[in-house]
Amino acid sequence: MYEEAGRLGNKDRQVIVKTTNVSVNLNALLQQVKDGGIVAVYRCPHCGGPLKVGKDTNVESLRTCEHCGSEIEAVDLADFLRSALS
Repeated sequence: MYEEAGRLGNKDRQVIVKTTNVSVNLNALLQQVKDGGIVAVYRCPHCGGPLKVGKDTNVESLRTCEHCGSEIEAVDLADFLRSALS
């Protein structure tokens, strides 16, 4: 009986992690920014430094923060660009 109660109690503490592969086309999002004449300011999630996204921006310049040198996650940047375009 104690074993059953322990098993049921542990069942509530189990965490199931699912992984999903996500493909993000930053080039297409940047092209939409260029075509729309939009200038957006993305803030580095590490230092908060402003990163200007506009017609002269390319994917390579957005891979690392020009202020702190931290790597910027493509998914975070894609989410920002999608929200800026909508």
